[in-house]
Amino acid sequence: MDILINAFPDEKVLESLTFEKVKLKYGTGRSSTFNTSNGKKTLYRHGVMTEIGDIEESVWIRIVQYLICRDREVELFNNLFAWVSETSKWIQSETECKKYALQLHASRIFDNAEWVHYKTFNNKYR
Repeated sequence: MDILINAFPDEKVLESLTFEKVKLKYGTGRSSTFNTSNGKKTLYRHGVMTEIGDIEESVWIRIVQYLICRDREVELFNNLFAWVSETSKWIQSETECKKYALQLHASRIFDNAEWVHYKTFNNKYR
C-alpha cells in the first residue's frame, strides 16, 4: 500500500526532502464515500505520486514551493513560470500554469539537455 501524505510535513522531514524525492511520477485520485445524517457524501482527493508517497495535491504544491525558497531558486522558478506562461498556450488558468511550472521545476527540466526548450530557456535566463 502506498503512503498517503495529507498534511504538510514537520521541519525534520522537510530538511531531508529534495526535488528528486518529490518530483511528480503521475497524478492520483481517490474517492471516498461517507454515511452522514443527511445521506451519503462523496469526497474526491487529488494527489501526486512521488518517491516518498502519494501526496495530496495542495500539500505537494506547498512542499515544492518550500524547496524552491529553501534552495534559493525563487528567481529561477519565476523565470520558468514566465516561460510556461508564454509557451504553453493550452493552459487555461494561472493556477494550472503555476502547477505545471512547479512540476517542471521539481523535475529539474531546465537541467535536462533533451528538453526541447533547453538551449533557448537557459540562454535567456541562466
